[in-house]
Amino acid sequence: MGFWHMVRRLGGLVGLRVVGAGLGFLTQIILARLFLPSDVGLIFTAMSGAVLLTFFITAGFPALNLVTVPRLISQPGSSRSLPAFHGAALRVLALPWALSLVGAAVAYGQLPPGSAARVLLVYGALVSIPGIFIIHNSATANGLSRFTLSYLPDFVLRPGLLLLLLGGALALGLPMPWWGVLGLALLAALLVAAVQAVLMGKDGLSLRHWASARPAYTRALLPRALSLLLVALVAGAFTDLITLLAGLLLPPDQVALVAVAVRLAAISAFVVQAAQQMVLPDAAAALVRRDHQTLDRLLWRMNLLTIATMLAGLLGAALLGRWVLGFFGPTYPAAYGLLLVFMAGQTLRALSGLNQHLLALAGHQSQTAFACLAAVVVVLAAALLLTPHLGAMGLGLAVIAAEIVWLLGLARKARKLVGRRADMLWLVQRHAPAE
Repeated sequence: MGFWHMVRRLGGLVGLRVVGAGLGFLTQIILARLFLPSDVGLIFTAMSGAVLLTFFITAGFPALNLVTVPRLISQPGSSRSLPAFHGAALRVLALPWALSLVGAAVAYGQLPPGSAARVLLVYGALVSIPGIFIIHNSATANGLSRFTLSYLPDFVLRPGLLLLLLGGALALGLPMPWWGVLGLALLAALLVAAVQAVLMGKDGLSLRHWASARPAYTRALLPRALSLLLVALVAGAFTDLITLLAGLLLPPDQVALVAVAVRLAAISAFVVQAAQQMVLPDAAAALVRRDHQTLDRLLWRMNLLTIATMLAGLLGAALLGRWVLGFFGPTYPAAYGLLLVFMAGQTLRALSGLNQHLLALAGHQSQTAFACLAAVVVVLAAALLLTPHLGAMGLGLAVIAAEIVWLLGLARKARKLVGRRADMLWLVQRHAPAE
């Protein structure tokens, strides 16, 4: 993949993300204007908790998709291998899905009637069902290089539908309590999952794939998927983990500030994720061929794009952050410093390059999981230690600490186990590959 071809393709994906971010931005402004910050905090806590629950139920298979599907389609017999992979995913996620529903039902029965936590549990349990299909099919589409179908449903259609449904309810004068927003979000998720399944066709996850699973293949994939569960949490749902932590450790009005700041920072972070996932099919093929020169060129171009984008995002946040936050309401510019800290954390993540995926492609998923576990432990410990004294900013500093641990841990593991790294510092030290 040439550099300018990569730029054009990434530009298209970023364009989709910008459109989706704009739709989400409008929705967040409407919510911030309609509800008290405490209610906004409850809405964001519910949505983040549902995302984390969905990631848990999928048991790491979406992350495994990113490195397995490109290998499957590059080998003979892919027409049978992909259904077997989907079938293995269905059989593995059935148990955590059932356990989650039982746990939610038990917790629901223990909570007092009218408790907000009851609403959060019901929403999380119900929205996880379409969420499973959206996350898995998005990862599969990425592995098949169908990038628009990978990002369009979740990043554009889902927030667009929620905005449309919310606007329609307000236009009709329907009463809109904070939990009503969650009902609309559930409806949007169901519609998006259905549309994406139709567009994916035979390549998408379907209940019929249950019969395609091969027991030996499923047993072989299970430990790899579980080891990537933590990777998925750190790489794909870290924003929601931070929002949920804020909901547990901070007053509801402070949760709203954290949620808005971390979501704005995640817009730039998406570019990093999109660029990395975009080169995975080509990187997997280069590794299979042992074509290290091509792999170096891909990594060099990807690192240049992601680091430049994150630095531009950090500068934009510094110059325009207060103004953008002001759209949400008069209390939200107080999150300006927090926004800069979250952006700095995402910039640190960009410096880690493709080390995470390099380890996975080389079959070292469990070692990647250790680095992720260390990052999660650090963010939890630092948040518990710092938030009582520093409030929301303590949570931001905890994120910085976790990103540093993540960066250094992945770099060390990649150098030790693969004999090379995929970050910019290593590529510069090695040499700049010729075009």
